[in-house]
Amino acid sequence: MGASSSSALARLGLPARPWPRWLGVAALGLAAVALGTVAWRRAWPRRRRRLQQVGTVAKLWIYPVKSCKGVPVSEAECTAMGLRSGNLRDRMCA
Repeated sequence: MGASSSSALARLGLPARPWPRWLGVAALGLAAVALGTVAWRRAWPRRRRRLQQVGTVAKLWIYPVKSCKGVPVSEAECTAMGLRSGNLRDRMCA
């Protein structure tokens, strides 16, 4: 800063350098990261890709008891505890 700018600050009652320079650089860096994050979050929904099939289920088995023979089923419901088909639940005794 030149002499004229520091005297103008002095006339307003402000010190010539109220904060260290590193603090200003850190504030600018933080603002840049915040703006970049906002821009990235706004652009994210537009970047969604279409779902792509990666496989096909040929057979579906439920194992009511761990380490025992499974039971084949044609359909099953996904629950928080595992697969369920009628009264059968996957590893319900484990």
